[in-house]
Amino acid sequence: MQNKRRSPAALLMVGESVVFKWLNRLRTQRAKEHYNLADTRPPLPIGEQSAWSGGDRTAPEDNGPDELYLDESSMMLEELQHNVSSGLDLATQRVRIADAFNSTRPVGDRYELSGRLTELQILVEAMIDRKNHAIIYGARGVGKTSIARVFGDLVDEAGRNAYYHSASGDADFEELMRPYVTMILDNSVRLPGREHLDALGERFSARDLADALASVGSQKTFLILDEFDRITNRRARAETASLLKLLSDYRASVQMVIVGISTDVAHILDDHPSLRRHLVAVRIGPIADHAARRLLEEGCRRGGITLSEDVADALIRIAGGSPYHARTFALAAGLAAIGAQRETVDQSALLEGVEAAWRDWSALSPRTARLFQRIANREQDVAGLWVLALLAAQEHMFDRARLSDTLTDAKVTSSIKSDALAGELIAKLDSELNTEDGMHSFSDSLAPQYLLVAWLRAAVRNETFLLPEWTKCLAELANSVKESQ
Repeated sequence: MQNKRRSPAALLMVGESVVFKWLNRLRTQRAKEHYNLADTRPPLPIGEQSAWSGGDRTAPEDNGPDELYLDESSMMLEELQHNVSSGLDLATQRVRIADAFNSTRPVGDRYELSGRLTELQILVEAMIDRKNHAIIYGARGVGKTSIARVFGDLVDEAGRNAYYHSASGDADFEELMRPYVTMILDNSVRLPGREHLDALGERFSARDLADALASVGSQKTFLILDEFDRITNRRARAETASLLKLLSDYRASVQMVIVGISTDVAHILDDHPSLRRHLVAVRIGPIADHAARRLLEEGCRRGGITLSEDVADALIRIAGGSPYHARTFALAAGLAAIGAQRETVDQSALLEGVEAAWRDWSALSPRTARLFQRIANREQDVAGLWVLALLAAQEHMFDRARLSDTLTDAKVTSSIKSDALAGELIAKLDSELNTEDGMHSFSDSLAPQYLLVAWLRAAVRNETFLLPEWTKCLAELANSVKESQ
């Protein structure tokens, strides 16, 4: 195809475009030099007043707000392009840090299972030595799925079969179990007795499935059912409990691992109390401080960054024993440090990272975040609510008496007044608590740590924040919570 000659008007438009781009680059460079913005990149707008700056960013009068906004908009777009490009480049340090502290995926490497070897050993002994079924339970973010997956890897390496499936909320019993039937059939073409599994119709009971599984040979098989707490179908829960009991009664070569939050032990045993003989409950609680420190050290080694000692202490305290929160806050702080072209995460990177984590969480839990912010801005005596947050992070569920005893042990109040204070604290947070049979837990199980973050942000905004003192106070209260268990 022939090239068409451009008209004078088209040439003029091209020339104007080139000149505009050149002028825009020149303005951006002049702004960087004038305001020394090359190494202190402006934060992305977050839709609310920054907790760290004390107010909204405004343009200096001598350059004019419109011109500076154009300069900063160009810089912000360049920064976003850099982040997207580097995020898709597997060799960059941002990606290394994100992989090292990734909190959105279960641990895939058994050697990253910080502080959980004791629980893994209990699970192995129960399943392999005693031939029990197991339920892994605990709060969200403590590593239940990670332990289940590492156990499955150990089984696979031993030449046996472990099949993993995650439940959905409204699934019935057949929807829960059919994926296992499909995986077993697909994995064993010459499986003895496979016709019994093939014969299962659209609807089947726990007894139908147990009969079929008991007839398909002696190859040891483990079924891992995650997210059991999401199941709302009453029949699905009851039939699952029946299946556990029947598999044990038949001495079948199939065992189950159920993963869920802490209330699931009671729910399963309510359906079949006799399951106590066949079921081992493995509680996944908070990791110890030394395990949290190892988790951070290993993440830093893999990410190519370092933490100052006071920042490491603060991350351990804010996380409250949750591997999820430790990774989440460390990742955000590490990215903040790299964004400022530093390899050491200092206090400023910590605060910027915690703010970013708060922003992400509050977008998903806006009502809870607003309540926490109001309480943090109004309350003067915060020790009691800190104890409640730490207790909820450690134990997930607590009652008024347990909170009262902990307040006394932490010397927040006298034993005479502790029960009244416990009632007041629970009432302040009542809208965000689930209460069943006198036991309380946060509707958002990730929330207790962010209750601590709310005060951290308020203290920074009020210019009363001192990192070592804040960390020391939290450490003393956390030790009181652990000692009162």
